Amino acid sequence: MADRNEKYRAKWLGSVQPMVPEPIIAIGQLQPRGSAAAGGVLMGVSGAAGMAMQSAASKAAGNLPRIGVYALTATTLHVFEVKPKGFGIKVKRHVASFPRNVFAARRGAGAVTDQVDLAFVDGTVLSLEAISFGSGGFNEPFFAALTAPAPPPA
Repeated sequence: MADRNEKYRAKWLGSVQPMVPEPIIAIGQLQPRGSAAAGGVLMGVSGAAGMAMQSAASKAAGNLPRIGVYALTATTLHVFEVKPKGFGIKVKRHVASFPRNVFAARRGAGAVTDQVDLAFVDGTVLSLEAISFGSGGFNEPFFAALTAPAPPPA
């Protein structure tokens, strides 16, 4: 599974690196926290309830994309809205950039998701998650880099 993950990371990196002005050190896929549960409700119980849960999850994540690729550089976290395309992605748009010195990432874990909060110096917290069940640790290098202290400015 590790080889497969490296192949996907390389493919995704190739899709977003041309849009980022400095080298990307880690790449991951995240969604607003609660999206996984909302998807389950949407498919299994109630469409309206699932849509309401998805809306609440999106608001808790600062309206970041439902399917997002997050590219971390030495100085900045870049967020891209993407669309799955075969075994790759199609980048729809660059959504946001967050300087690393204005937030700290805190890691958590749910039953089927890996969770991360981006806690900003102004008190804002964006809550995100990634499906961990069956992912073979795809986001582990990204989470390790994201939660490490930001390097000092050059």
